[in-house]
Amino acid sequence: MKKFLGLLLVLLTINCFAGSVIKIVEGKDVKFGKFKANLAQKKIITIKNSGDENLIIKNIRTTCGCSKINILSKNINPGETTKLTINLNKNSLSGSFNKIIFIETNDPKNRFMKLNLTGTAKVLYTITPRSNFYLGFIKENQNFKKTFIVKFNEDISTIKFGKLIQKGNLKLKIDKTIDKKANNLTLTISNDETVKTKITRIKSSIEIPIISPEQQPTIKLKITGLVKDEK
Repeated sequence: MKKFLGLLLVLLTINCFAGSVIKIVEGKDVKFGKFKANLAQKKIITIKNSGDENLIIKNIRTTCGCSKINILSKNINPGETTKLTINLNKNSLSGSFNKIIFIETNDPKNRFMKLNLTGTAKVLYTITPRSNFYLGFIKENQNFKKTFIVKFNEDISTIKFGKLIQKGNLKLKIDKTIDKKANNLTLTISNDETVKTKITRIKSSIEIPIISPEQQPTIKLKITGLVKDEK
């Protein structure tokens, strides 16, 4: 009986530890902390095979296009490790974020390992209301005006702007006002030419490049709408 119980214990032990076992050495929560959104970020984590058979990385997918993933090896021997590099693209995130990476393996008990990416990307500015504004239906010869506020999170007097660029099928009039105390750039946009039904659809935009600080996203505002024929 003792021999039988001993053999049974050995078999159960072998069964418990057989196969590949994925383990994230640093833990499944990958914290990027606070960083400037215009700077790319990188984290390297270690994947270990704690099982007794080769661990196969079948697929890695993310929940957003803000990251690029590189892995040194997709076939990990028992007891060995590989490195997974997570790169966050510059200007791809804004504010607090929580993203997920799924690692699909041949681990029979944990086929989909989930990594949680968290942090706070500090942007240089925010635009109120949203940068893409739909006017709705505009009558022929009707005028319109819309005000946007670009709120900077740094001293606006240190910001160097490039030349304003206007695109589209309707010429716009842009009035700019800088409030150094509030660190705001106010843009009031109106039509600078008569709206005609021959346009049918308004598609115009303005762009203001930021020269300094470097590698900052251009301020972009888009105005769209439909021209309604009253006849």
